[in-house]
Amino acid sequence: MPHRIRAARAAQRYAVRAISAHGLAHPLSLALLAAASTAAARAWDRGHRVADTHPHPYREPPVAADLHTRYMAAHRTWADHAADCGTCTTTQPNCPDGAPLWERLVRLQDAYLTHLRNKKGTS
Repeated sequence: MPHRIRAARAAQRYAVRAISAHGLAHPLSLALLAAASTAAARAWDRGHRVADTHPHPYREPPVAADLHTRYMAAHRTWADHAADCGTCTTTQPNCPDGAPLWERLVRLQDAYLTHLRNKKGTS
C-alpha cells in the first residue's frame, strides 16, 4: 500500500515542476495534474489519509540539532582561539586567523537564533 502514497507524491512533484516550467494552462501541466489527482484518489480509495499523501510542511526540520551542534563547536573554536591569541579578545577578532572563526560563529549564531524565533513564532 505505501507504493500508492509514493506514486501520488511523485505525480504531484511532476505536476508542480511542469507548472513551474510551463505554466498552469500548458497541456503537459494539465495532464500531469490529472495524473496526480488520479493517483491521490487511488491512495484515498485504499484507505490512506490525505495527511499521508501531503505531509505537514511545518514539522521541525531535522537540521535543528545539527545547527546547534555546529554553533556550539564554532563557539568553542572561537573561545579557544581568543584565549590563546594575544591580539584577539572574546568579542573582537584582531588577527587574520581569528577573522574567519569569528565570522563563522556570528553566522551560525544568527542562524540558530533565527531558528529559535521561527520555532516560537516570534520575529
